[in-house]
Amino acid sequence: MRYIAFMGQGMGSRLKRALALLLLAVIATLVLLFFFVSSHRTIPILMYHEVAKGGASSLVVSPENFAKQMEFLHKSGYKVISLDEFVSGINKGKGFMPKT
Repeated sequence: MRYIAFMGQGMGSRLKRALALLLLAVIATLVLLFFFVSSHRTIPILMYHEVAKGGASSLVVSPENFAKQMEFLHKSGYKVISLDEFVSGINKGKGFMPKT
């Protein structure tokens, strides 16, 4: 903010307004780009080391807990795709829908 305040000294109001609009346009473009890239170019990947009963390690998820997690994803509108579908989509340059 000091930089903007420093630049503002002695500037005409039209120039200040133009710079403010330019800054706003750059910020809006970056925000839109971030959301486009994050929702159409990347998807989260869940990895489970092991799903088993009575695991003593923090890397083991019980079948009941795994089922609850999958139910949560389903109710939250997530679409599960296979690794083959993911790789095929990447190779074809396909964008993925949000919550894939």
